[in-house]
Amino acid sequence: MFIEQYLPGPVTEPSERFADYVSVESLVAYGEISHLAVNGRFPLAKPFRETGTFIPADLPHAQQAVVLEVATAALRASGFRRAASTPRSS
Repeated sequence: MFIEQYLPGPVTEPSERFADYVSVESLVAYGEISHLAVNGRFPLAKPFRETGTFIPADLPHAQQAVVLEVATAALRASGFRRAASTPRSS
């Protein structure tokens, strides 16, 4: 199962280098969540096409911790017991 939703990013000046969202690569085994990576994203091409990713995302440690908390909450809410997932966050 693949679950994804676009969440608008914070109101800041747009970056020419990076998109205003990231993705989290995660595995779930026997209900235990392991986050493998937080991927940064390059700016979208029109109309809404991704142009690439990079690891690790260019986020301050505190902001990365919040992103991982949101990803964990999303996976727990989904009820997954075994899965590989890519929750995205803005």
